[in-house]
Amino acid sequence: MAYDKQDNFNHYIYKIIAAYRIGYKEYYSKLIFSIDPGSKKIGLVVFLDDYYFVSHTFFDKIGITNVINDYVNCFQTNHPNLLKIIFKFGSGVLPLSLDLIQEITELFPNRENLKVFLIDESKSSKIRIQGIKKKFRTKHELSALILAMRDGIEVNQLNNLVKYRQIRFQDSNNSKEQKINGDLKDSKIKLKDIIDKILNNEISLSESSEIFN
Repeated sequence: MAYDKQDNFNHYIYKIIAAYRIGYKEYYSKLIFSIDPGSKKIGLVVFLDDYYFVSHTFFDKIGITNVINDYVNCFQTNHPNLLKIIFKFGSGVLPLSLDLIQEITELFPNRENLKVFLIDESKSSKIRIQGIKKKFRTKHELSALILAMRDGIEVNQLNNLVKYRQIRFQDSNNSKEQKINGDLKDSKIKLKDIIDKILNNEISLSESSEIFN
């Protein structure tokens, strides 16, 4: 890929990374942002066309929204179609998650092909994986990746945030958690192995979600 001085340098680097990790495409079709909001740090994992792209750790909301907007602009510019964009937010620090959801909704007002989900972190937060944290800058990036594999509650409209501020996720579906652990043990697949395959782009996010959920 040739670099032109008039090109946005960051966007050029993003496209180099995309070509290396996912394979060169003139146009990509989908971005998935999985976000683990913590009290001091925010973890972000980005998937491009269903494959792992990059991860970040942030210390404030401004940083993460700026980077998200930059990724969208990079892969949307000159694209003949509207990118599909999916956001997955962990519910661990719910007020921060809802604030970020509101900012994202305002950043992309009335955008079609955009979906936002809240993910119950009560089960994900119990997961401990040995020997995997060194592959991430912080535990929040690892948490964001695990969240990306989980299903959640779709937030349909900005006005519905009032309703979601009343949400208190319950750690109730123990049978499902046992089933997940059982399935992983029965098939001799460890979550660490799934994450390794995601990071090496040997498996897509959709494929990993089918195993994990």
